[in-house]
Amino acid sequence: MVFQCYGWRRRNGDPRLCSHVFRHRHYHHHFHRMLWRIVVVVVVVVVVVVVVVVVVVVVVVVVVVVVVVVAQIVFVVVEIVF
Repeated sequence: MVFQCYGWRRRNGDPRLCSHVFRHRHYHHHFHRMLWRIVVVVVVVVVVVVVVVVVVVVVVVVVVVVVVVVAQIVFVVVEIVF
């Protein structure tokens, strides 16, 4: 009903074809859609941030572990050589 009303208005270029109730409903519906869009965007942003943080933490941990292991190997080799 709302979309029909909106379509009518656009097609005929006459705002009077659309009653105030329909207009109100349309804006209300639009607001709800906008609200959903905002919620979806916020959820997506939060998920992306969490994923990025997890990836960064994992990379840092891996780098630290590799550095420690390489340092130990180098230390052992140096002790053996000298």
